[in-house]
Amino acid sequence: MRIRKKMLIVSILPIIFLGILTIIVARFEMKKIATTQLNTTLEATAVTALEVYQSKNDEPYSRDENGKVWKGDYCISDDFSVIDAIHDNTDLECTFFYGDERIVTTILNEQGERIVGTTIKPEVAATIAKGQAFYKTIDINNQAYNTYYFPIYQVGSDSEIIGCFFVGQSTSILDKSINDITIKFILFIIVVVFICGALMFIIVGRISKSLQHGVEVVKEVASGNLNVDVATEFLGKKDEAGVLATEINRLKNDLRNVLNQISEDSRLIISSSQDLLDTAT
Repeated sequence: MRIRKKMLIVSILPIIFLGILTIIVARFEMKKIATTQLNTTLEATAVTALEVYQSKNDEPYSRDENGKVWKGDYCISDDFSVIDAIHDNTDLECTFFYGDERIVTTILNEQGERIVGTTIKPEVAATIAKGQAFYKTIDINNQAYNTYYFPIYQVGSDSEIIGCFFVGQSTSILDKSINDITIKFILFIIVVVFICGALMFIIVGRISKSLQHGVEVVKEVASGNLNVDVATEFLGKKDEAGVLATEINRLKNDLRNVLNQISEDSRLIISSSQDLLDTAT
């Protein structure tokens, strides 16, 4: 493999590796931050929704013989406006549970119908029964959701839990947002790698050209050609390649001077020998 290719590989590979590592770490951190922000939003939305229901009147929650849930004279079972308004403004899904049953909800089934009358998952119900909020990614109607369930207490009681309020968002929405940002980040890294690669190609090309010229000069000198010239464009450089070219040129000149001196000394010796022969005869 030529030195130019080796230098390019050694220069570009660390940049590519660093780019891949940056994308992995950035994606992990983005998801972590986005999930934290989403959980905060879900909690705030649930609290706000419950305040809306609480503000209807000061009467307790109850359920009539027909299964409808009321708060005083306000029928929660017949009013979807509260949760629909939240859904339209925030793109979040909402559900009011009485006991473990969905009374009103924005979640639809495959037929486009609200899944009222369905029940809460046992693990959620167990947490709510303890008076604790439930944060977790779970499947609802065969779709994964980032969820927040908040217990609802009976009016005037801090111990009687009559149900819970759910706010959630499909995981596909968060994943899509993160994927979109990741794609933009990948494109940015590709551009950076391309620019760095182009710059390294130019720089390595110049260094390689200097080295190749130095090698050619050394080959000529080794073959006995001491009249070969080192290009002036390389002699003027201040980098290592320029120093190498200067030293090669100095070596060539020194060798030529030595050979010239040897040639002159040989000529003198031959001339002296000839004079001695002439004297002897």
